[in-house]
Amino acid sequence: MICPNCKSEIRDDALFCPLCGKPTGLDATGTDTSLQDEPQADATQVLEPAADATQADAAQVEAASGAPAGGKARKHRGPSRKAIVAIVVAGVVAAGAVGGGLYYHQQQVEQAERERQEELELEQQRAAALDALRHQDHPVTFTIQADGYEAEDGPIPVRITGTDLDGTSVDTTCYVSQDGSGTTLKSGSYEATVVASPLTKSGTLYATPDSPVSFEIPVAEEADAGSAGAASDSDDSADAGESGAAATPTEGGTIQLAALDPLDQTDDVIDAAYQAALDGGLDAGTADAYRQAAVDVRTAAEKAKEEAEAKAAAERRAQDAHAAYSTFLQGTYDWGSDKGADLGKCKFALVDLDGDGVDELLVENPSASHANGYERLFGYNGGQVVELAAGRDGFKIFRSGAILSLSVGRGSWSGTYRTLQNGKMSEVASFESGDTPGSSDITQTFSDPGGESAPYCRSLKVNGTDTDLDTYLATVRKLADQEVAPSLVDNTAANRSQLLG
Repeated sequence: MICPNCKSEIRDDALFCPLCGKPTGLDATGTDTSLQDEPQADATQVLEPAADATQADAAQVEAASGAPAGGKARKHRGPSRKAIVAIVVAGVVAAGAVGGGLYYHQQQVEQAERERQEELELEQQRAAALDALRHQDHPVTFTIQADGYEAEDGPIPVRITGTDLDGTSVDTTCYVSQDGSGTTLKSGSYEATVVASPLTKSGTLYATPDSPVSFEIPVAEEADAGSAGAASDSDDSADAGESGAAATPTEGGTIQLAALDPLDQTDDVIDAAYQAALDGGLDAGTADAYRQAAVDVRTAAEKAKEEAEAKAAAERRAQDAHAAYSTFLQGTYDWGSDKGADLGKCKFALVDLDGDGVDELLVENPSASHANGYERLFGYNGGQVVELAAGRDGFKIFRSGAILSLSVGRGSWSGTYRTLQNGKMSEVASFESGDTPGSSDITQTFSDPGGESAPYCRSLKVNGTDTDLDTYLATVRKLADQEVAPSLVDNTAANRSQLLG
């Protein structure tokens, strides 16, 4: 039915509207009082304000019962049973209507409170989810640029300093792999500094960059918490990690590593890389092998440097020697008893007797007497040309670096084997022989490997000590394995320019 007062739709049997509290027009029996005659309507109107009274004025009761206004007064008998029932029913209905209205209002208030609490809890969950998202550890990845750095090599030790989103100072060391991974950080501002070289299988180490790499991890905003908040709505979880919201990966910047010169791989650099590799999780056996590789690389570099320096020094000495030889050949020289022999009339050749890259100078004087000898060997020592050996009847030169100086006389032969070491000639072996037996115990004939046939030995020595023929021959064979024949040329300006520069 429709309430005649507020026009709200209510129950068909309602005596009072639960919304406005006004009577609906039904009596206690459910009859619509609006259809009764006017006197009954008046009685109802009289009874309604008297509902709270327990004693009614008799005249009013009689009037309510339809007694004529000018009628004879009847003896007062109190309210009728019907009137009392009507009054009680009306009171109960009125009380019910009031109670119903209060109950409905209370339900509305409680519902509003529940909704407010639910919204508050939801807001708290969202705030907690956002806070958890903001405080997540973000994976940080660096771009590694280092030639020769492989995945199997040791990690790069990187010191991270800075301040996180709560203003807390951060100072930690992480170990970054070849793919750039290896650390997680909360939102904040940071600097990454490489503190040592990674240890590598190849033995190559890297210089630590002079400047740090700066980077920031942004703090999550309200809009970034959408996934976390949605998850919280569904499972009431305030933890972003549990809600399934993943932390955003961050690019920490580029770490550029330049390979060290192997000579700069000092013990301190190698030890620092070794300790960092162990701290970063590389097993001890592998770290030991990698450290030895770094030492080997340095040793090889040191050797190569020494060889290069020696070669460069030899080249400088060779140039200096050639210049000195050129000047020397344009002058005179005391050739034994022949004082001031003109070297311009001689022949010369260059031979690197000891293989040190600096030539020796072989000079032949065809005009010399047999007593003074025909050939002499010169070297360059101490910035000047010095005589190393004289050969009365010439020299034989061998690839081993030995020379044999010969002296042949009437009925006798002698020869001395020498080697050049550190700019000085050293005698190794010598022989004397003749064409007739001598008083020596050594009387057997022999043919010297590097000299003339000597029918009868008179003396055989090795390192200045007399020895037997077998020992002598074994020593000489090592010295006289292959003869080298230098090409002697005339001492002219053109030849000097061509051979000596």
